[in-house]
Amino acid sequence: MKNEIQKATPTSVSYALANGDNITLDAETVKNYLTNGNGQVSDKEVAMYVQLCKSQQLNPFLKEAYLIKYSNNTPASIVVSKDAFIKRAEAHPQYDGMKSGIIVMNKEGKVTEREGAFRLPNESVVGGWARVFRKDKKTETYDSVSYEEYAVKDSNGNINTMWRTKPATMIQKVAEVHALRKAFPERLSGMYVEEETDRAQVISTMPKDNEQGTYDLSGMNEIHEPETKNEEFEPYTNTFDEDEEMDAYMDEIADKYEEEEEEPQPIEIKYSEYTKNKSNYKLVAGSYNSQTKTCKVYIK
Repeated sequence: MKNEIQKATPTSVSYALANGDNITLDAETVKNYLTNGNGQVSDKEVAMYVQLCKSQQLNPFLKEAYLIKYSNNTPASIVVSKDAFIKRAEAHPQYDGMKSGIIVMNKEGKVTEREGAFRLPNESVVGGWARVFRKDKKTETYDSVSYEEYAVKDSNGNINTMWRTKPATMIQKVAEVHALRKAFPERLSGMYVEEETDRAQVISTMPKDNEQGTYDLSGMNEIHEPETKNEEFEPYTNTFDEDEEMDAYMDEIADKYEEEEEEPQPIEIKYSEYTKNKSNYKLVAGSYNSQTKTCKVYIK
């Protein structure tokens, strides 16, 4: 069946991002550079990770999605960064902003919903909230989450360091992605941030008894993917500065894997010249000058 991953020799998978850039992933790259934790991910876990990146047009080299494998005895978790949520929401033509904050309780038991993550020393964080606004809806999308429900605890019942020292930041983040997912289900369903991993069963769908063998990553190009096209959604188009930032990041990534005997000196050209002839130039990160509309490049 087309929706089954066939056992075979792993190979690379290529797909296009919304901005036109191409990403190529293979098993070794995922295992060596895109996996966190002490466990060894299986080929099946790699295949599921690549399928998520491909179907959601995520760029793993910008940390938009990555695998977490805490040990060989636990299934891997596929998590997405909050930046990826924000980027997709802002690209939607109907996105009209978001407000978020925390829910605190003082010593007298009074509960207050507050915008932002500020709290007083005598207040306890009990939850987070977020409101997402759409231009085509009169009522905003609201969601609130409980701190107790999401705070990660160890086997002894102790809250881990991040949730204990930064409770407001952590729970506000969870509330934001909850509200964004509700407001834009066609773009964000099936994606979860790391702070949700212990609660969202969708993330940890890897079987505990990992099958042996290897899996054909290219076969996932044949997996049936449900039609998610939404007529009101326009393809993501980067702004002028975002194009520069993407190119700079990709150049930085490439530099890590290429050894050059000598680094040539960059030259300064008009940015319009660079955009018309990207194949001939390599952009220097952070070199764009908004006043002169120039940038520095290396000649390839």
